[in-house]
Amino acid sequence: TWMIMLSCVGWVHGRRTVVTGASGINSGAWGPGDTIVMKSMTWNNQVISLKAVGTEASPVVLEAEIPGKTILTGSSKLLFSGKYIVVSGLFFSNGNLSGSDIISFRTSSSETAENCRLTQSAIVNYNPASNTVDSKWVSIYGRNNRIDHCSFENKNNSGTLMVVWLVNNMPAGHVIADNYFGYRNSNLDAGGNELNGQEILRIGDSSTSMTMAGVTVAGNFFERCNGEIEVISNK
Repeated sequence: TWMIMLSCVGWVHGRRTVVTGASGINSGAWGPGDTIVMKSMTWNNQVISLKAVGTEASPVVLEAEIPGKTILTGSSKLLFSGKYIVVSGLFFSNGNLSGSDIISFRTSSSETAENCRLTQSAIVNYNPASNTVDSKWVSIYGRNNRIDHCSFENKNNSGTLMVVWLVNNMPAGHVIADNYFGYRNSNLDAGGNELNGQEILRIGDSSTSMTMAGVTVAGNFFERCNGEIEVISNK
């Protein structure tokens, strides 16, 4: 089942804009207090690339019109960069995106997210046709971002579900808290052994193994996450 926990958050609002496609988001000039409302409908093959700068008191909000009723599928994905962006209520369901992040906390290698938040959202059964394709569901870049009260279920292709990408000598300071991770089975090699890289969460990689990550992982629930022996890999 898709588990999602809802809460009421009061933002200081600027403009409130209802959109029905990625172009309405990607082409906008968004500022502090603006709310972008994604219409309750099925969003098929939509590539959202949101660049915005809000403030702590007045973030830029990208939200579902009704939490869980904005359904992204096919090859849809979300990239966002800037400061103080809140993404809320999105449901990525039964997609077939291949070899690419579903959600990325950057829009390019030089444009990352800082003090941004992904909350009350879900990715369920979002797998390429071939389970040998290596892809991540969520890639976290930048600094001081937060993922909370989200649900991630039934990843069956190769690749870590969620990765914190570090920059040498720069603590990331992210928080990954109060999420649900469920139902991942192992992909095996020809000898019947578990393939590497099927953990749920990886913090860093070998090239940044001497960097202090400063990442907090707390209050998450892992159910039948059997991709490999490591559920969380701290590099």
